[in-house]
Amino acid sequence: MEISHLIQRLQKPYEPIKDTDNPLIKALKANPFAFGGGYKNGGFDEKSYELINQVFRFDYMGSAEFEFGAVPKAMQFILENKKQYISKSFNVSWKYQSWHKEEPEISGKSPVYVICKPDDLDEIKIRIKTWANGCNKHLKEITLMCPSLASKAEIKGWIDIDNKFFFFIDKEMFEQTVQLFDITVKEK
Repeated sequence: MEISHLIQRLQKPYEPIKDTDNPLIKALKANPFAFGGGYKNGGFDEKSYELINQVFRFDYMGSAEFEFGAVPKAMQFILENKKQYISKSFNVSWKYQSWHKEEPEISGKSPVYVICKPDDLDEIKIRIKTWANGCNKHLKEITLMCPSLASKAEIKGWIDIDNKFFFFIDKEMFEQTVQLFDITVKEK
């Protein structure tokens, strides 16, 4: 595996838009920020973007490396190689300390759900355990995994663009992604 450098954060999808004729509201719900370096839908075609938005939405990363088709290329790779991927869950221990030192440290153990190649699983577990404890060494942008596990951030999933794997702390997003990418092998 390569060093993880680009990890796109994923959030729960917006609630379905109630009947509205206002195109601005529809556009904001579909894509609330400039995503993709000028590429429409970040480089996804309309149908793919519509399907993805039902499963998760992309957090704004703030760096150009995440734009210009990087995310769609990683997802396309996973889709084209889906028969080589498994879905797996494991528990990870974590500790979270707020920037406000007067707040107590929070710790726990939580399930993490992964979609990856089986040969990468052991290394992925090591990396996720590191990110779950706040270390973001080598990353262009932080994962926010530690505060997310402590319910202090809205991030519920991630895709490692460099190594082409997903990981989630939200079981529903994980299961929907497995279904969306048609990952058929599930390892207990």
